[in-house]
Amino acid sequence: MHRLDGQINNIEPRIVAIYQNVADQEEPSLQESLSSYGWILLDSWIAWRTLRFLLRELDIADNVHEKWFQTPSSYTASQLKAIWKFNDDVTAYIEKQTDKTFKNLIDNTIQSKRNASAHFTTRAVITGRDAYEIKKIFLCLSKVFLFYETGKFVQRMDNYLKQIGCTDFCVKINDEIYDANNFLESFEQYIQTEELYVEYVDGSKKKCFLVFNRDGCFTISKENEFSDEKYNNVLNDKIRKYDLFGNKGFYRDIELFFSSVDRSYM
Repeated sequence: MHRLDGQINNIEPRIVAIYQNVADQEEPSLQESLSSYGWILLDSWIAWRTLRFLLRELDIADNVHEKWFQTPSSYTASQLKAIWKFNDDVTAYIEKQTDKTFKNLIDNTIQSKRNASAHFTTRAVITGRDAYEIKKIFLCLSKVFLFYETGKFVQRMDNYLKQIGCTDFCVKINDEIYDANNFLESFEQYIQTEELYVEYVDGSKKKCFLVFNRDGCFTISKENEFSDEKYNNVLNDKIRKYDLFGNKGFYRDIELFFSSVDRSYM
């Protein structure tokens, strides 16, 4: 687990609660207050996800977190594009889902609304209906961030398996095959599924299968080509289950992950 997971996990259900419940409030002022809080949370969530992505390979001690990571810094559109390295497919998807250019979305909408909410400025108008826009942006960016986090995890798996003598690593999405180097070309397929298949050949020339979905991560084993598949849950004492699709697309401790995979075959 990354040291910043807690901040992200605390924010996400609050954002969901706002856009699910704001319409039930009869008082317009209360609707506006909830939307204002939603913009602040959304901006913080983007900042925490981006910071975790930047620091994904690093250990962060508790005392460092207490001193430096109490309040996340906001990011501009150009900074986010530079950090995540959004490709054209992803940028087009964001614009289609939000009806805004990426710069307009980040700099002129989220940042403007967040600042108006936090500092009571009059530059941006906050209404109860903003909750619907917050929902749309949150769901869109959840897919985008998770895609890039998963892409880095795919690369990390590939590198580790090569180091221990495994070969033929690939990922299947809707029957389309991608390797670690071209995984970021899979976005159109990726957003249509909630399941990834990973295949590789281990050092003993045995073909190994992993599946990631909403229920966790599983190894797939079968006695021969024609036998039924047996799914074994990949679990460990430290994380319990690997929840790649739960807004958690990167696991730093790759050795822990594959030791869990090995145990799932037992």
